[in-house]
Amino acid sequence: MHDGAPPHFALGVRAWLDQKFPGRWLGRRRPHEWPARSPDLTPCDFFLWGWSKEEVYRAKSHTLEQLEDRIREVITTVPHDFLQKTVDSISGRLRKLVDAVGAYVEF
Repeated sequence: MHDGAPPHFALGVRAWLDQKFPGRWLGRRRPHEWPARSPDLTPCDFFLWGWSKEEVYRAKSHTLEQLEDRIREVITTVPHDFLQKTVDSISGRLRKLVDAVGAYVEF
């Protein structure tokens, strides 16, 4: 569990993980820290949600059903080249973060 609940990183739990998975588990304070979740590295966050919202609201929806239909339409018709460019940009984003050695990065 990576939800930060105290029972999930209690000494007994960490001891059990050390015994069953020595040096191979991610967690708080041992042996490998769980990496930060950065919206700059998650394609849905840095691209898809913002683009989709703009596309969805280009057409007025008068009912919840119309809005749901519009959301489905937009998500299922994302142009392939948009998705490819988004995936292709991930390695460059990662390189910027590595080069910055943990400092703030502007994308």
